[in-house]
Amino acid sequence: MTSAEFQFHMRPEWNSSQHVEVEGHTTNASASPYDVPNNIMVSANGGAVHVGFRYDMMVNEPMNVLDVTPNVQMMLGQETGRLLTVHVRAADIKAATALLRVAADALASLRKQPSSTQSIRRSVHLGMLQHALPEMGQFIETRLRELRGF
Repeated sequence: MTSAEFQFHMRPEWNSSQHVEVEGHTTNASASPYDVPNNIMVSANGGAVHVGFRYDMMVNEPMNVLDVTPNVQMMLGQETGRLLTVHVRAADIKAATALLRVAADALASLRKQPSSTQSIRRSVHLGMLQHALPEMGQFIETRLRELRGF
């Protein structure tokens, strides 16, 4: 795998309404505009693909590092719970795309864990990215093939 970098934006359909349970009741919600990444940066080098998420009104906050597998690492904002980066190590871009699906599954587990008072907001944010990561993976794979013939 050679080196490549590019950026893209969230697609509106990636922030579709989702079911959220609040105090025993189910409601539909979409992520706040502040919790939708306005820029997604991708860099691929050797066997690594790094996906960085940038948000409006982004604060500089400590990060929680989550080692999902030996080849998948995610970093989330300690205060906001926003997904900031996903880093995967893979032999090729097909394997990297599969590992983004592993990251999406990890987000599903995180949604179920209790968090701060912003747990509903955090759950909706993680649900949006859980839904979007596999499709982002396909987009990233296609774009990298176009750029560098991966």
